[in-house]
Amino acid sequence: MTSSEISVFFLVVAASFVSVTAVGLFLALRRKTPFPPGPKGLPIIGNALEVPMEYQWLYFSKLKQQFGDLTTFSILGMRVVVVNTRKDVLELTVKRSDTYFERPHLYSFDMVGWGQGTALLNSYPWKDHRRYATRLFGTRQLMQRFYGVEMLEARNFVRNFLRDPDELEHHIRYLSGAVILKITYGYTTQEGRDPLLTRLAWFLPMGWKKTPEHYRKTADEVITVPYNLVKEHMKAGTAVPCYLSDILEDANISPEEEDALKYSSASVYAAGADTSVSQIHGFFLIMMLEPDVQRKAQAEIDAVIGQDRLPNFTDRDHLPYIDAVEGSNEIPHYFTERYVTLFMRHLGTIDVIMLTGGPRRAMKDDVLRGYFIPEHSLILLNAICPGQQMAEATIWLSSVLALALFDIKPIKDSPTEFSFSEGGSFTGGPISRPSPFTSKITPRSSRAEALIRLIDEEVV
Repeated sequence: MTSSEISVFFLVVAASFVSVTAVGLFLALRRKTPFPPGPKGLPIIGNALEVPMEYQWLYFSKLKQQFGDLTTFSILGMRVVVVNTRKDVLELTVKRSDTYFERPHLYSFDMVGWGQGTALLNSYPWKDHRRYATRLFGTRQLMQRFYGVEMLEARNFVRNFLRDPDELEHHIRYLSGAVILKITYGYTTQEGRDPLLTRLAWFLPMGWKKTPEHYRKTADEVITVPYNLVKEHMKAGTAVPCYLSDILEDANISPEEEDALKYSSASVYAAGADTSVSQIHGFFLIMMLEPDVQRKAQAEIDAVIGQDRLPNFTDRDHLPYIDAVEGSNEIPHYFTERYVTLFMRHLGTIDVIMLTGGPRRAMKDDVLRGYFIPEHSLILLNAICPGQQMAEATIWLSSVLALALFDIKPIKDSPTEFSFSEGGSFTGGPISRPSPFTSKITPRSSRAEALIRLIDEEVV
């Protein structure tokens, strides 16, 4: 062997040694950095038998109570990390977005026609969807342009409820759908059973009772029917300003961007139409169970607004007790701790896919707060929805109008407590909602009833 060959040989050996040593050190470091705390699993299947098919939020809540704000478990070799604090969510999604921008591909949603929904997209398509939504109603200031729509539909809500008090859920669902259709597509719903709203009553696969073909066909209607209506009105010069028409008026929009807009519009409807219903319905449940809180809220409304007019958004800053669900310190500690805080936290975390912007996937090994997150881990985040301002506006106004005008009382078969346990106050499906309950909801006074009957004569 020549001297040059010997030199090359030793260089290769040395390089190999360095590589092996580096890999060994990396693996050693990887082993020394612990996973976030969590339950021990069985060989191979991990914690697969522990995670329930329903009421999964109870399982996640149990993990948080037992192990803290950052927890982990495994399913068939896949590491799942649950992130519960806003600080950690922002750390991963904003500061480390290059590592956590990707979402796992959910083939089941492709099968039912929602593969391009906002919560399931990666990279630029997702950013386009979020940019569109944030541009129009991402802040309270931007949302103010739609306050007239919110006022009109919330007043229609209380009027319809006076006419037919036994259809609470229907009226809430109509309110939520009407607001979203008007803001997103410029569509004005008809009184009673609106044909488009009825047609779009299904917006997310809530189980597998029907075939994927059925769901795919229905999803296609949700995505294309209202979109095509807006296009037709724009062509005829009769379109009203809305989320979709405002962006389509941009002559430079590409076919790819238009396709993204079609799906983002449908996603706004799909995400909001059911989750807002759940929160408003839950509000009625809480008020029924907490008469003292209801009376104090009504007293605040009477003191600030009086009983001769209906509340509106200009009253919001003067109603701190009503606004407690957004963190006001005026609410009693007992109520905040036991009901409002738990209720809002529950509504924000019940479904990791539907309500939190979708799960993420770690693109490489990472360390968060001293805990190891391996590549390909599934990250469950409590993220912020770009349509949050629209949902908050609808929930706040409908709640304050209901309190100003109605008394919400239990009857014989009404629930007697607010329970988060399985089979309790909420269903355990993908989007949790209050379990069916009975109540008695009547106008607070003849003056309140007269105000409701004057709604048809008002110009909002």
